[in-house]
Amino acid sequence: MRGKSGWKPWAVACCWLLLAMPLAAQQPTRAESTAKNRTSLSITVYNSNFALVRESRRVALPAGIVRLNFEDVPRTIEASTVQLAPAPGLDVLDQSYEYDLLNPEHLLERYVGKTVTLVFRERANGSTIYRRVQALLLSTNGPVWKIGNEIVSDIHPDGYRFPALPGQLYSHPTLIWTLRNARAGERQLNVSYLAGGLNWNADYVLDLNREGSEGSLEGWVTVENNSGTSFDNAALSLVAGQVHRVSQPGPRPLVMMARPGVIGGVAQQFSQEPIGEYHLYRLNRRISLRNSESKQISLLSAARVPVEKSYIVEGNAGVFRVRQPEGAPTPEAVRLFLTFHNNAAAGLGRPLPAGIVRVYQPDSQGTPLFLGEDRIQHTPKDERVRLDVGNAFDITARRVQTDFQRIGKGVYESAFAVMLRNHKDEPVTVQVREPIGGSWVVLQSSVPAKKINAFTLEFDVPVPANGEAKLTYRVRVTD
Repeated sequence: MRGKSGWKPWAVACCWLLLAMPLAAQQPTRAESTAKNRTSLSITVYNSNFALVRESRRVALPAGIVRLNFEDVPRTIEASTVQLAPAPGLDVLDQSYEYDLLNPEHLLERYVGKTVTLVFRERANGSTIYRRVQALLLSTNGPVWKIGNEIVSDIHPDGYRFPALPGQLYSHPTLIWTLRNARAGERQLNVSYLAGGLNWNADYVLDLNREGSEGSLEGWVTVENNSGTSFDNAALSLVAGQVHRVSQPGPRPLVMMARPGVIGGVAQQFSQEPIGEYHLYRLNRRISLRNSESKQISLLSAARVPVEKSYIVEGNAGVFRVRQPEGAPTPEAVRLFLTFHNNAAAGLGRPLPAGIVRVYQPDSQGTPLFLGEDRIQHTPKDERVRLDVGNAFDITARRVQTDFQRIGKGVYESAFAVMLRNHKDEPVTVQVREPIGGSWVVLQSSVPAKKINAFTLEFDVPVPANGEAKLTYRVRVTD
């Protein structure tokens, strides 16, 4: 006769008697789960060399106390962050992470005090023979063997033969749970954990037109997997921002995501949304990340982005309080900067993750040439992006101190001349910036002076095509 559930009454009673037994009296039944049991997998990669992994697996579990080997996890897993979601009738009694992996050294350590077969390869009569010797391993420090009645430490066998694989030694990283399961059958296990060795970064290519007035911007993300395991058919998300972490991470709760706003454009593969003080980029298709693989994925594409050029000469705060040595004017670098606006009018208007922007421009024959590169920080929409490309070749600057006076205690007056030459066929404007510091006032200048901030003086000096210009000014500085 069966009960309403279809179970025989005596079977139900036996099951409850088994669960009621003291844990020490119950021998755990072994079970295992591999990547083949996965029903879903998602990876959220942070650009701080770690990721949040969430996966679900369907696993057949017997009733009672079960020792479950949860395999195919990263070797970089942070064991203290592992979370197995609660399920009715399934209790986690303890969990551990086994990373003492199978290799010759660990095998020898397990066989101290036991007999191992040593294999020696020898040549005899033009052929190779293998001689086997039984030896008791006394110590791995050497190692030291007992062969017959002799203690031997200076032999070098060509191989070892072990009679069996010792317990508690695994061929790959394994999570182990001791579970108390109320009913036999398939269970869905929902697991999350943090793991290192997963990282991503953004790279951009800015292709300028011949005039340098606009360019197309292509963005790519590079995802690196050095976690020790592969992730197949995973939902991938990327988090941009510097997440604060302590040296000993503990379990972290799962984060509920807001509804995303989709980035426009046919070429866009990612939707993006703010999450706290960070930005989440969610790939709109599933992807596989092999171990030791670096994969590039298109992030954004924008054509005809307006670009502004600026030429800047940066001064030295130390020259305003001391008399400079007499001599020839000092050459100074003229830096080339490119600026574009991260807004909708430029075809952008989305958060740009930190990364390197590489700039190219075609020559007269249309061949793109590399101009330089710069690293940008995480840039919100509607902010300006400024790139330091390098030194301008055809624009030169020389500086000379034309006068210096110490007016009083901590009060100085100095005069300077900055000679600028432009070898280009078009006129340019050079910004001469002087980091002064302290209290200061401009007494005279040949070009209108601008106070950028409390410590910086700036002059916008127009320089004609294939010509030169001279900036002169006098400044009083008080410590």
